[in-house]
Amino acid sequence: MPCPEQELTRILSLFEDGVVRSTTSDVLIHVYGSAIRQVYAQLFYGDNYPSESAMVELKSSTLPIELLQRLEQGCMQEASKHIGLYQTEPIIHFLEQQLNNNRLLACFSEVSKVKALVGQPPVRRTLVIFIMFQSIL
Repeated sequence: MPCPEQELTRILSLFEDGVVRSTTSDVLIHVYGSAIRQVYAQLFYGDNYPSESAMVELKSSTLPIELLQRLEQGCMQEASKHIGLYQTEPIIHFLEQQLNNNRLLACFSEVSKVKALVGQPPVRRTLVIFIMFQSIL
């Protein structure tokens, strides 16, 4: 069963500014966190919806693909928590929460690089300084 009219009506009333398109087979919603943290979420409803999860596809011109893939996984987990119930509202609220509460999403790539560097063993700079000091004396 595609997305019921009741859910479409509720989506239009809750997210009226962000709804770009809504049909019984899919919904496209613009989720806005800031000028940089914004995402278009497209939810696809299968024939057995809401007995099966809605499929989520995220697009953004400002956020990296790796981050969008992680957010999609989080959305799918959120949808699986609501099997048998309407899933659009919890998914969009999850996205809004992630965009608004994680201020460093805009620099996700840089933060990932810093985490990788922090995870590496420390560089032994003291030995180099000691050798340089010994050569001066």
